[in-house]
Amino acid sequence: MSKSVINYDENGNARSFVGREAVDVFAMAAIASALRLYAHTRLKANSAYTPRNMIAAATRYTGIQFKARDYLGAAAALSERVQTEKARIAALSDKANCDKSAVHYGDDGVCDEGKPVNSPHRAKPFIAR
Repeated sequence: MSKSVINYDENGNARSFVGREAVDVFAMAAIASALRLYAHTRLKANSAYTPRNMIAAATRYTGIQFKARDYLGAAAALSERVQTEKARIAALSDKANCDKSAVHYGDDGVCDEGKPVNSPHRAKPFIAR
């Protein structure tokens, strides 16, 4: 079971990333944003975010080998991976927050005892831009 958690405020904005997998989600979102910035303006987010380093990081996180200068493709793949990982971390966190007396978690995300899983962050999903 993952010990990673992403905490959200009442508006659905991510406020803290706890654990290695959650920090990786933040890093992927930051790199995706930096790739889009570079693709549209040719500005680097910082001196370490060279195009080659950003594409290499996107390849490392997604497992997809990108062509040189495919900045928007890499950003799209990273954004998709961010959403997938956020959903996976939330599902694991929801199961951990579920009533301990429940033995089975239904496909609807509700414990057998009928108590809804605590997931306020699902109201407003994060979209890396």
